[in-house]
Amino acid sequence: MTRHSFVLGAALFAAAFVGACSTDDVLPGDGNESTASGPGSGGMPLSLANQGAAGDWCPGNTTPQLAVIIGTDSDCSTAPGPEPQINFAASSAGTSTLAAGQSWSYGENNPNANLAANWFADGISGNHEPAKSASLEVLSVEGTTAKFRYAFVTQAGQPYAGEATVTVCAVDPPCM
Repeated sequence: MTRHSFVLGAALFAAAFVGACSTDDVLPGDGNESTASGPGSGGMPLSLANQGAAGDWCPGNTTPQLAVIIGTDSDCSTAPGPEPQINFAASSAGTSTLAAGQSWSYGENNPNANLAANWFADGISGNHEPAKSASLEVLSVEGTTAKFRYAFVTQAGQPYAGEATVTVCAVDPPCM
């Protein structure tokens, strides 16, 4: 396992073992937020920093998943930081098949979805919670960067939406 897959995998793994969160450090978006209400809630959505990282995550004996972290540095060699961030895991997807137009979602009307999302209001070392609903769409892929549109609603009902350009991290060896 390379450092890249370890960092992304560790971030998603940490999500499974942390408790509830607060939203004290999140500010209104920088103009990248959507004018829609976001999936499943009313009100104007907030947005996160428009950067992040994506890579393949190999969780045990399951199929590889695409891991996308939005709201933190676009860096493949360091762990996500203390910034508010959303961590997505898309089933049956990976960096080698990433293409514009792909999308994933889940929510009350789609409980058996192909997407998981964990909200870290206080960064990766803080508490987290699963999003009530979420969507992720690939807008473009060019070399080692990809642009995503995201939307999610926290357990407290706060919608977030925006776009982020992320670094696509190579995984060597690939997931088996």
